[in-house]
Amino acid sequence: MKTFANDLLMMVMVLGLVACRAGDPPMPTSTAVLPTGTMSSVLTLTPTPTETPAPSPTATSRSSLSPTLPPTSTATPVPTSLPSPSPTPFPSVAPDLVDLLGSQPTLLYRQEEVLYAWDQGAERGYRLMDLSHKAGHLALSPTGYLAYTLDGVSYLADLSTGVIHQIYEDQDHPYPDWDLFWSTDGRALAYALAWNEPDGSRTVELGTHDGDERHVVAIVTARSGPVPTPPSKPPTPSHPGFAILAVLGYDRVTGYILVTPAGGGERHSAVWDFDTGTGQQTTLLAFDDPGTVEGLVASPDLAYLAVRLTPARIVVYDLAALQTAPRTFTVPAGMYPGDFRWSPDGRWLAFLLFEGNEPGLSETSALGLWVLDTVTMQGREGLSLPRPDAPKLTSASLIGWHPGGKTLLLSWYGGSPRRRHFQLVDVDSWQATELALGERARPIGWIQLQTGTR
Repeated sequence: MKTFANDLLMMVMVLGLVACRAGDPPMPTSTAVLPTGTMSSVLTLTPTPTETPAPSPTATSRSSLSPTLPPTSTATPVPTSLPSPSPTPFPSVAPDLVDLLGSQPTLLYRQEEVLYAWDQGAERGYRLMDLSHKAGHLALSPTGYLAYTLDGVSYLADLSTGVIHQIYEDQDHPYPDWDLFWSTDGRALAYALAWNEPDGSRTVELGTHDGDERHVVAIVTARSGPVPTPPSKPPTPSHPGFAILAVLGYDRVTGYILVTPAGGGERHSAVWDFDTGTGQQTTLLAFDDPGTVEGLVASPDLAYLAVRLTPARIVVYDLAALQTAPRTFTVPAGMYPGDFRWSPDGRWLAFLLFEGNEPGLSETSALGLWVLDTVTMQGREGLSLPRPDAPKLTSASLIGWHPGGKTLLLSWYGGSPRRRHFQLVDVDSWQATELALGERARPIGWIQLQTGTR
């Protein structure tokens, strides 16, 4: 009986446990919601020479490229393709925008918090989209796209539809720095993203954004940590290494990105070539005295590189024949060049001349607009700017060439009465046409819209 009672008790306990399990609530089911990273805005169209010997940097011809890395920077090839936050292909140009602006080159400019397209025939601007005054690193593709950064985040705007999406949604580095540059055909974007690591070192990511795909080309150690403590009194020495890679050009077809280190002790010390397929880094030029290099600008087809040196000289390298001596132009005494702009065909180099022997911390007066024939290395002054009485200055900036290659857009402030001027200068006759963009306008560049899928 005792055994039977024990067995009966065991059966009752098991049945109670089963009943308890059957009455348990079901396990909760979680559903993940992924961010799209896409913002849309509705497009509204509201009217509104003397030659002197050039420096002899170490040069490597593209016909004999071999990897040469400077000791203070290392590149890790990481050719990786990552999906874009917005995988929708770029749409074709909206017919209403083409009807409004036509297929001719159109000047874009920003004013206050708005981006406008200038209608030269009607002499008025048309509102395209809102654009914060804090937007920086603006890069305009002639095919109708605008890349920019805002609060450390990079964006791409399709000007034909008003659709905006993030280029790099998952970057979360504090205080990032960017450089954005469109490919020679205007269809893909090269970017450099730099940030500080917790140990004081600095890293740069070089990559591309093409259609719906972001491609990481290489990761470069720009500076080793920890960061040295600067002295309590100026002058503060430059940190070893550099701050970011400045993109000089990107050829999407051949798969090469041309860069130079910017900021820090290695500023403009070399010109590097990155293979977008393998991430391989090659040194094309290494300057013996980078302190004399004030700026570098590549021609639109990446065939030539113009280098601004001190004392005031302009040196032009043939990137296809780097073993040959570069061509040199020396500017008149008491002046120095700035604001280099290549013509669309890569022959002419426009620049401004400023008062003084070399650029310094204090601003000097702009004297005039010059154009250099990079084949004959003959320069000529095209437009002379008024010289005000001290301490007033004439400030100026060269916006760039019209896509037709016959005119240049110049912005300058001065004259009597002093005001802002926007002038389209014909490089054959040197006649200047005033554009009534408005005192607060800031021109960006030209687009040329085409119908059909890009």
